[in-house]
This record gives sequence, structure tokens and C-alpha cells, in this order.
Amino acid sequence: MDKELKGKHIMVLIAMCGSIGAGIGLVTNCAGLFFEPIAEEFGIGKGDAGLTLTICNLFYALGGILCPKILKEKTFRIMNFICMVILVSFTALLSAASDIRIMYLFSGLRGLAAGTIGMVYVTMIINSWFHKNTGLVLSLVLCFSGIVSALLSPSLSSLIQNHGWRIGYLVVAFLSLLFILPSVLLPIGLTPAAVGTVPYGEKEAQVSEETEEKSEVRISLFIMGIVCAIISTYMTSMPQHFPSMALSFGFDISLGAAMISASMAANTLGKIVFGILVDRFGIRISLTLYASLVVAGILCLGLIRTPFFMLTGAVAFGMVYSVAAVGNTLLTRDIFTDRNYGKVYPKISMYGTIANALGASIIGFLYDISGSYRSTLLMVFCMMLSYLVILQLMYRIKQKS
Repeated sequence: MDKELKGKHIMVLIAMCGSIGAGIGLVTNCAGLFFEPIAEEFGIGKGDAGLTLTICNLFYALGGILCPKILKEKTFRIMNFICMVILVSFTALLSAASDIRIMYLFSGLRGLAAGTIGMVYVTMIINSWFHKNTGLVLSLVLCFSGIVSALLSPSLSSLIQNHGWRIGYLVVAFLSLLFILPSVLLPIGLTPAAVGTVPYGEKEAQVSEETEEKSEVRISLFIMGIVCAIISTYMTSMPQHFPSMALSFGFDISLGAAMISASMAANTLGKIVFGILVDRFGIRISLTLYASLVVAGILCLGLIRTPFFMLTGAVAFGMVYSVAAVGNTLLTRDIFTDRNYGKVYPKISMYGTIANALGASIIGFLYDISGSYRSTLLMVFCMMLSYLVILQLMYRIKQKS
């Protein structure tokens, strides 16, 4: 019996890693590889080419809102299959697009499918299947998006350079198919009960069941949750500007590239450590620690202009990925309880995804206006301090209520 349960939970992990690897690792994290060749072929600016990702992310947010409304036990496998077909088909069709406006349409449709089986979908299933060590499990699954992009980006970049961006989209479509297939083919369900098993750590979950029935959504906490999501996910756009930042501070662009690599390493390893900390000390302490590290990283980037401290700042700033992905998810669950999670998190996630979609452009416009990244660093410094204050205030309100 134990072996059977262990096997079912492993299947869920494989399926969720595949969904997050396709929806974020391939669709979002690898999108930047296509901007330059698309802009060159169509004779447009990189900003126009970059709109394919912005539109994709906006529809990704819409998919996250739709997910809880259509995700039922009876529709679980059908929804996975339909989203797989849409995502793979329109990714492949991007390779045949003859106009950037057509690419905008196809990008939106693939983003809608990716969002429907994306963050909201994955976190709802993880919360349903795992009632123990949820922080570590969720961190491991979300790490897969970074691992996929880190491993495949060099190969895709070489493929695009040698064979063109159209072949690149066909390869991404095929890889997306491979990643999503486990959620369609494996014998899993929306809940463990659907396949005759129980959640991992069932006994631990039963302790809080009675109190969760009494929980209600407070509008003040809901607004604070949205603000926290906007702040943290907006800031994940910052590392894309590290090469330009290094140049503006008088360093070589190679330092900027190293800063991106450092922040991506912190993204992957930081999520694993974050999950362990959450399971050991709780989400409030873990988020406070990681948000404080991000603040320290901003200070290093803005005040100490040496390669060592720029790299150190990039590593510390990279912890914001854990805050935005794992942190916001577990914070929502902790504040609003499992009973309200499916109702609250999709809306909070939508605002965060929109903030991420607009973040890179806003940071770029601020640089164009001021001619420096100092104003941007000051802004994100104030935003992260606000995040820390709001986080503590949320828990004080919850404790009083």
C-alpha cells in the first residue's frame, strides 16, 4: 500500500514538473531567444517582437483565472488534453507566421493554454495531493521551470542561429508536447481520492480542518495580497536589465551576463532552500528573511560599484524569484486557508502576472527618461521595503481576527 501511494505521488510530481516546464520554462523563459531574429526578418523593433511575450503573459494571467472555474474532477484529463493541443499547435503555427500581428494572436492563444495548466493549476493540485512538506514539494516543482530554461536555452539558441527561428518554434512545440503528455497519460486525478489514495501527510492536514471551515476572506487582506504579488513579480523583470546596468555603471557586458547567471542560480537553489525553511520555520519568517536579502542585494547593486559586490547583489536579488513564485503561493494559502485558496489565489496570481508582463518595459522606459538605473534601483528598494511592512501587517490583521 505504501509503495502504491509513493508511486502515485511521484506521478503527480512528474506531471506537474512537465506542466510548469512547458508553460513557464519553454513558453516564457525561452521566449527572449526569438526576439532578435523575428525583429530582423520582419524589419521591426525588438520592442515590437517582445510584445509577443507580453501578450502571451497577459493571456497566461487570464488562463489562471479560468482554471478554477473549469478544473473539475470530470474535466481534469479533458482539460489537460485540450490545453496541450492548443499550446503545441499554436507554438508550431508560430513557425509559419508571415506577419507580426498573426504572431500576436498565436502568442495569446498559446499563453491562454499555458496559463490554464500553469501556476494556479499546479499549485492547486500540489496543495490537494501534499499535506506535508508542501513548501519543499512546491519549490522543487517550480524549480523545474528554471532548470528547463537553463539546460535548453543554449541548445535552442544554437539551433536558431544555425537553422532559423521557425525551426526553433517547431522544436519548442515538440518539447512542449513531451512535457505535458504525463499529465494526460498518467493515472492521476485532481484529488488523491479520485484515484483511490490519500494525500501525503493526511494526518497533519486533519488537525487544521475544523478551523479552516470558519475562515472568511477579508477585503483588506485580499488587497494586501494583491499588492505583495504585484511588487514581487514586478521585480522579477529586473535581472533582464543587468547587462545594460553593468554597461551604464562602466563595466563590461560580460559582467552583466555573469550577473544574470548568478541570479538564475539563486533562482533555482534559492527555491529549494526556501521550501526547506518554510517547512521548518513557517512562511512568515522565511518570506521576511528572503525579502530582506533582496533589499540587501539592491543596496549592493546601487551603492557599491565593484564586480564582486555587483555579483553578490545579483545573487541576493535573485531570491526575489522564490518570493514571487513559491512565497506568494504559500502566503496566500497560509493567510486565506485551503478552503479559500482556489477562490483567492487565481485573482492574486493574475495581478502578479500582469505586473511581470509590464515590468521589463516600465523599467526600460524609466531608464530612457532618467538616463540611469539609479531611479529604478531606488524604486525597487522602496517597493521591497513596502513588501516587508505589508507582510507583517497581514499577519497582525490575521492574528487579531
